[in-house]
Amino acid sequence: RFILGRQLETALSGMFPLIQAHPFGSSVNGFGKMGCDLDLILRVNNDSTTTNDSRLIFHTKTSLSNERSQTQRQMETFGDILHLFLPGVSNVRRILQARVPIIKFNHECLDLEIDLSMSNLTGLYMSELLYLFGEIDERVRPLTFCVRKWASAAGLTNPSPGRWISNFSLTLLVLFFLQQLKNPIIPPMSLLLKLASKKDLRVADDNIDCSFLRDLNLLNFSCNNNDSLSYLLIQFFEFYSQFDFSNRSISLREGKSVAKADHAAMWI
Repeated sequence: RFILGRQLETALSGMFPLIQAHPFGSSVNGFGKMGCDLDLILRVNNDSTTTNDSRLIFHTKTSLSNERSQTQRQMETFGDILHLFLPGVSNVRRILQARVPIIKFNHECLDLEIDLSMSNLTGLYMSELLYLFGEIDERVRPLTFCVRKWASAAGLTNPSPGRWISNFSLTLLVLFFLQQLKNPIIPPMSLLLKLASKKDLRVADDNIDCSFLRDLNLLNFSCNNNDSLSYLLIQFFEFYSQFDFSNRSISLREGKSVAKADHAAMWI
């Protein structure tokens, strides 16, 4: 999976010397399974500021007034490059009118299906957050995987995007449940936000603040819960069988339910 990211960087570095391909999603957040799709975000400009003595500075065209349109046109061109020039790439599909424009393609040499985006930094930072939650307690990931496996077997989830619950939503439901226990297993996000330092500052697309503590050694949280995985699974189903989805929404930031802001069946 990282080899594929490196292949894209190498192929496009002649035009974009600062280009970076970052895997995110299930491949790196610790909640994936063998053979899951690969999510990649392609960044043509390195956001980190580097200083050197060179008088040559890399410039690229930008259009802040219509950034989405420019991203779509860039991705259309990248789709052509993938299809025409990259070994192993096949079945390139451009889905540019989606909320997050993506290019889907298969890599025959690596036996992978890839979703490539250029404007999904929130997904990248969310992967970091989910990884941290999984590192806090060893029961978080197997419980989440079990719930997702059950939902798939029960026909609640679908591999195609649509108006049904997703594995991502199920993961958030599990994390919220673990915050609600009498002895919580993971802390609310607000604690991670409160403990964030300057080096944790991140701002994603549309000025979304994604700053939170990234060093768990500095996390002031202790878990006194010794429940088994099987008992946690039972409690998970009991908790949501009694949850007032009609009037209450789920807030992982606050670690508690809050008044619902929408008429959707479920609000997270």
